Amino acid sequence: MAKLTTAQLLAKKRAEVAELEAKMREEITVGSVVIVLQTGVYEDIPVGCIAKVTDVDYDDDDDEHPVRCERIDGSDYDFFRYEDLEVVTRETARDRLIADIDRELDEAFGGDDR
Repeated sequence: MAKLTTAQLLAKKRAEVAELEAKMREEITVGSVVIVLQTGVYEDIPVGCIAKVTDVDYDDDDDEHPVRCERIDGSDYDFFRYEDLEVVTRETARDRLIADIDRELDEAFGGDDR
């Protein structure tokens, strides 16, 4: 087998990345529950927060932040890139929310279980 040139390797890797990006776009749809991995445009939903996808602008390829998400309680929204979000299962979202509640209770009660 002939050794690939740097240009050929780069073209191959770009094709792989394009394929992965397309798959990611298919996974993130309206109604998806996601964990925020990076802050959005307005930084209104913090990293690690559970959110729900409420709109995806599929038509505008120039839009750098085409995914609109709301916090689960509906208190705020922000716009994200696909790579800023990770689709999660109900179980993963539940575990994350319970961990957040436990952390807040530990802070409020100083780790006291009473």
